[in-house]
Amino acid sequence: MVLVGVIPTLGGILILWVGALAATDRLPRNGWAGIRTMTTLRDDETWYAAHRTGSRWLLASGGLALATGLLVLVLRPDDTEVVTILLIGGLACGGCAIVAGITGQRAARRVLAARSDR
Repeated sequence: MVLVGVIPTLGGILILWVGALAATDRLPRNGWAGIRTMTTLRDDETWYAAHRTGSRWLLASGGLALATGLLVLVLRPDDTEVVTILLIGGLACGGCAIVAGITGQRAARRVLAARSDR
């Protein structure tokens, strides 16, 4: 049962770390962490614009994952309650991650559009 709470807790910490790096332009363009689309990976300008915009949603996602894991670890609910907590927490966390990707992609596209207007 402990492992069920540890996984979202560690995942939340990792997502919070990525979100904090993204918010401060310290997350370099890479192939494993962040908002990775063809547009955001195009160059550093689109990458950083996407992550500055999406970082608040990444931070929210990480916070929700961390809270979900800690809730399971602290409350030690029965099996049915664990499933409910993980389902609700996972959907909320995933929803924030999706919004981070969408807002980041839009910001990267705005950068490209501004370039083509020059």
